[in-house]
Amino acid sequence: MTHTAHNRSTRADNLNLAFIINGDILRRALIVALVIGSVLTLVNQSAAVFGDEELEYLPLALVFMTPLVVVAISQMLGVRRALMDVRQNGGRHLGEETVLATALAHGIPLRAFIVGMLAGSINASFVITSAVLEGVSVNNLPFALLAQAYALPAFFGVLSQTIAYRRAAQAFRLRRTAFRQEVATLVGPA
Repeated sequence: MTHTAHNRSTRADNLNLAFIINGDILRRALIVALVIGSVLTLVNQSAAVFGDEELEYLPLALVFMTPLVVVAISQMLGVRRALMDVRQNGGRHLGEETVLATALAHGIPLRAFIVGMLAGSINASFVITSAVLEGVSVNNLPFALLAQAYALPAFFGVLSQTIAYRRAAQAFRLRRTAFRQEVATLVGPA
């Protein structure tokens, strides 16, 4: 292999998290957070939005911030895993894999569960602390909000990681194929 081809090979294999963290991930996370946050605000605080009740600002902030953070982290984790898988096996099996198979494989459920539990725990601590400071007894805690704080981040984590994994694996595989073709052109026949 020529020196130029070797340098390009090293660059192609040195993709890292700086490559993964980009504006596309943040833009998609922001769009998802705006949609999910708006829907959850309408569901959880409809009386405040459409009626005379007072808007609760902490839950309002949480329903927008949580999806933003969860989706951004989940996409980065999915892209990182795709990069590792393409490096290991060239991403050969992705085209044969269904979306459900991708969602259930590649460590996605475990990572989504961990991210969901972390996000849920942070949300739950805010909700419980806020309720206790307002004098709400433990028996009257908003358990639907607490369940939502854990379930939704895990669900959206799986969805985000799966989509990001498939998109990234396909892109990395195509990039690697193009690189190999370029190297073959530079090196010539064996």
